[in-house]
Amino acid sequence: MTKCERSMGRRLKNRRGGMLLFVAVSMVGLLGLVAIATDIGAAQRQRRIAQTAADAAAIGGGRQIERHQDSSTVATYALSSAQKNFFPNSEVTVFYPPQTGLHIGDLNYVEVVVGRRIKTLFGGMFNKDSIDIAARAVAGMGSNALYCVYNMATSGNGIDWDGRMTTNCDVVGNASIYLKKGIDGNPTPDVSAVGTVDGGGSGHTFSGIPPFPDPYANLVTMPTDTACQYNNVVVTKDTALTPGVYCGGIRVNDNIKATLDSGVYLVRGGGVRGGQFEAFNGVTIINTNGPGNNPATYAPFTMGNNCSFHVRAPSGGPYRGIAVVVDPAAPESMDATQYVNDFCGKGTNAPCISTTVDIQGIAYLPKQAFRIGNSNAKLTIAGTLIAKYMTSHSGGEGCFFLDQSGNSPLKRLSLVE
Repeated sequence: MTKCERSMGRRLKNRRGGMLLFVAVSMVGLLGLVAIATDIGAAQRQRRIAQTAADAAAIGGGRQIERHQDSSTVATYALSSAQKNFFPNSEVTVFYPPQTGLHIGDLNYVEVVVGRRIKTLFGGMFNKDSIDIAARAVAGMGSNALYCVYNMATSGNGIDWDGRMTTNCDVVGNASIYLKKGIDGNPTPDVSAVGTVDGGGSGHTFSGIPPFPDPYANLVTMPTDTACQYNNVVVTKDTALTPGVYCGGIRVNDNIKATLDSGVYLVRGGGVRGGQFEAFNGVTIINTNGPGNNPATYAPFTMGNNCSFHVRAPSGGPYRGIAVVVDPAAPESMDATQYVNDFCGKGTNAPCISTTVDIQGIAYLPKQAFRIGNSNAKLTIAGTLIAKYMTSHSGGEGCFFLDQSGNSPLKRLSLVE
């Protein structure tokens, strides 16, 4: 081997030694990056788990707000939902109402914060042997309701509908639902029931759902200790009526029009019969028992074949969005033939449209029967119908649309933050 060859060999050995040193130093750095990435990945996974738990807890608490429960029950169900997602009570804080965010102090919402400290796998190399993770969620009655027909019966066919039904919103029942002529709408409405559904759209029919609460149970406060202002009113010529307390009912003769000025009409006994009712400036009609809360004098809404019933709910005040109320304290319908409230519509044979409205707002009859009383009626409600039983004549058509005025106070449970 020549001198030149020996020199080149020494240089190659030196280079190999330098490369080994470079690789060794680089490996330490790479291992450090891998360690950091591993811990960050584990922390991100734990944050996703925490967010899932927070979301579930907020929905669990919000469900109790929907059911009108007290703060203790809201917190209990929120904590229970977090536990099911492996976060014990010690790692969960429930704020009802929320203390931060967009809904501070609003009793329609609940805020949940979950947090825990997790150990790192390699963080000790950098004096970071643990990481704090946290997640927050807020749920409550934030979005507009999807349902416009709520049936409150708990047995049999709560909805037994012989005529046509058309909606742009969904139908739900606490018993079973029978729609003889099916249901129309665009998009196809969902029809859901605790019992069975007969007549719902293909792919939009749901049976065996959990029972749902009265969506308006705590929102209507009935007046008490109200003295009679008008007694046994019979309208025999076109007349304007003023708000007040009507004892003995309001009767409007056939082909006669009663125009109702804006305000609340409390009918104590005797019911509402007619006739033609026109109320376009914000009216709530409340039908209840007679003086002394006497149910024996109660009578339902009873419209004749040649009737019209146009009522628009007020846009403000304690009865915002409420057009018609049958007091839950009035006698209860035990089946669809008892205490039947007959309503009528003046729609034509044209397809249902949301701009031709008979009742705009909520019709709330949670313990009584609702029926389209005249056989050729087309009754349109832009708002919500809540009733224990719902029926129609074979020629009667019910058209139900969500209230697009923004006036409806009915909301659905949503995750909002």
